[in-house]
Amino acid sequence: MKKIAGVLLAAAVIFLTGCGAGTREETEQLPLAAYLTDDGIIEDVCAALEKNGAKNVDVFKAWVRDFSDTSVKDAGLTKRWVRPGELEGDPYACADYWEKTHDFPDANCRMTAMLLMGDLLTIDDPEKAYDGTYLMM
Repeated sequence: MKKIAGVLLAAAVIFLTGCGAGTREETEQLPLAAYLTDDGIIEDVCAALEKNGAKNVDVFKAWVRDFSDTSVKDAGLTKRWVRPGELEGDPYACADYWEKTHDFPDANCRMTAMLLMGDLLTIDDPEKAYDGTYLMM
C-alpha cells in the first residue's frame, strides 16, 4: 500500500509541475532597473517620488545630477530601463571618477533614505541619552 501511495504522490507532483503555465519569467512581470544617468529617467523617478510624498526631491535630483555629470563618463553604464540582470557598466569606474572631481564622499543609501523619507520616520521610544547624529542601519 505504501508503494502505491508513493507512486501516486510522485505522479501527482510530476503532473502538477509539468502542467504549469510557463516559467516564472514568462508568468510574472519583473521590475525594471536603471542607472540614474539619463535625464528622462531622472525626471521620471523624481516625478514618482514627489507623487508619492517624498520630501527634498529637488536636493535628491541635484545629488543625482552631480554624480551623473561627473562620475559616469566612460563607465559604460546602461542608459535605459532594463531587467536588473541586464544592467551593464563599471560602477567602480564611477567611484574613481567621483574621487577625481570631489574631495568628499558621494551620497549613500542611508543619506538618501533620510533625505527623502526623514519626515515619515518616527521612533516610539528613543534613547534619552544619545544626542549624536550618526545614522546607522
